[in-house]
Amino acid sequence: MAQEKEIHFTGYEKQISNWTDLIPAERFTLLVLQTLTEVSKDPRGTYITNDRLSNIIGLSPTRISSTITKLKKKGYITVQRVGATGRYIKTRDYNHATLYTYH
Repeated sequence: MAQEKEIHFTGYEKQISNWTDLIPAERFTLLVLQTLTEVSKDPRGTYITNDRLSNIIGLSPTRISSTITKLKKKGYITVQRVGATGRYIKTRDYNHATLYTYH
């Protein structure tokens, strides 16, 4: 019998999917932001506009803005403003989370 292997979008997918305080759009947005934060070479996080994130996720820029605000209020991300319209988004460091474990 072949051994089954779990495949994850990110190393945090299973952990994030267990967070019941996030609706699906918030979960997916958080997964995308986590991945962009990980590949960003800037310690401030990822620099991304609502329009660009909208194209990636498939939600309107207004819905993206609302989702980012909700994720920020829930403590999943931090937002650092740069100039009049720019911002860096950084996700919480999930490596140090203690409430959730992988199985």
